[in-house]
Amino acid sequence: MKSILLSVLWIGWITEWSQFTPLDQSFTVLLPGQPSYFENEMESDIGMIKVESYHSSVGVGKNEQIFSINKSNYPSTLEFNVQDSLFQEIESITKEGILNPLNGKILYHESVKIGNSDAKVFLIQYKDTEAIKTYLIPHHNSVYTIQIFSSYINRNSRDAEKMISSFKILK
Repeated sequence: MKSILLSVLWIGWITEWSQFTPLDQSFTVLLPGQPSYFENEMESDIGMIKVESYHSSVGVGKNEQIFSINKSNYPSTLEFNVQDSLFQEIESITKEGILNPLNGKILYHESVKIGNSDAKVFLIQYKDTEAIKTYLIPHHNSVYTIQIFSSYINRNSRDAEKMISSFKILK
């Protein structure tokens, strides 16, 4: 009886992963469960920025991981790449926006490939036990920000790798 109860509890913690593609068909990624969606617009020095956010999580308590994908759409007159000074400014603002409120520290910052796209990745540790791994991927006039919020120990989990390795920009 005890083993049946433990099996039922364990099954309750399993989250089904599935391929997710937003309505605009701009990217695809494996995520646990159905992501929540938020949309926001903000005026900036370079024009209106529309941000589409998707969030999903797996695990509970200290084992919880939150997966976030933000697609920031800038004015259509812009075209980003990782060497672009405007993209580098966005990267700097993103890092500072995470570091300052959390009083965190950057453990590494490097260039990587996500699928066929050039990207930047940085890892921030805060509260000694927590981590945020952030990938910034420029694509035409958009910047994708992929983030994994987890304990420091789980920062490179199979789930995190599954999500990152499955991300592909479609158009």
